[in-house]
Parts: sequence; C-alpha cells; structure tokens
Amino acid sequence: MYILTLKQRGLVEFSEMTIEQLWELADSEEKEERAFSLTWLSLRLGEVGDFAAAISTGISGAELFNEIGNEYMEAAAQYYTGLSHYNAGDFQSGVEVSEKA
Repeated sequence: MYILTLKQRGLVEFSEMTIEQLWELADSEEKEERAFSLTWLSLRLGEVGDFAAAISTGISGAELFNEIGNEYMEAAAQYYTGLSHYNAGDFQSGVEVSEKA
C-alpha cells in the first residue's frame, strides 16, 4: 500500500504522484493529507477534461482546508474548482468560485 502519513514521509510530493496514487491518499485519515490530495486531484482531473470530478474534488479539498484553517490552500482549491467550471463552459460558476479564492 502506498499511503504513508505526511509525518512518515517527511514531505509528500503531490505534484509527482499519479492520479491513482492521489485517489488512494484521498482516503487518508489525516485531514491535511486528504485536503492536499483532493486539491491536486482537482488540478489533474481538470487537465484531463474530467471537469465534474475536478469540481467535486476541488470543493472537498477547499472544505477540508477551511476546517484545518489553511486559508492559502483553501483559496488554491477554490481557484482550481473555478478553473474547472470555466473550462467546462460554466462561466458564471467559474467566476463565482474564483471570486471566493
């Protein structure tokens, strides 16, 4: 199994993980790890055109970052969510979500 906590790994390079690895980490019991993996999933899924999944993972990542008080990453997750709305052709939602960021 690939999942190791942030503490066990020291530093997690989410940018180098595959989509499958990110999905696996999305089930982590640690909120911060889940939030980062969901946010990276939002970015990656948007890049491959799976906008519905990118939006839902971005929203979940933003909510988790809000819960743990990481406003910077909450804004990043909202930005990726807005970008996916925009790329899916839902411009109004894209603007609304991006304004939150």
